[in-house]
Amino acid sequence: MSLIKQQMKSHLERQQNKIDSSNRARLKNKDISLICSNCGGGIMYHWLGLKFNSPFINLYMTGEDYIKALENWQDFLNTEIVEDTNADKIYPVGIGHLGVKIHFMHYATFD
Repeated sequence: MSLIKQQMKSHLERQQNKIDSSNRARLKNKDISLICSNCGGGIMYHWLGLKFNSPFINLYMTGEDYIKALENWQDFLNTEIVEDTNADKIYPVGIGHLGVKIHFMHYATFD
């Protein structure tokens, strides 16, 4: 990596740390669950220095499935997710309540 790229990366990391520190200081409730349809929740937990309190870490759901899960939240949480053995993906896919598909693209196995 060139010296200019290293300096730029270092500058960006310092700026991100400054933003993260400011956001952490302003945060009142540190026991939160972020419900996101993609990896964004995990990134926010990292930025805020919080414990991962979400069933939605490192996964992806289509917008349609995400809304369906939210509209049927209690049933979605209380229904076992089963592996979609017909999924044509290089990562595991699960099926939950009402056929909602959960893509575990950061996991090697369904287990």
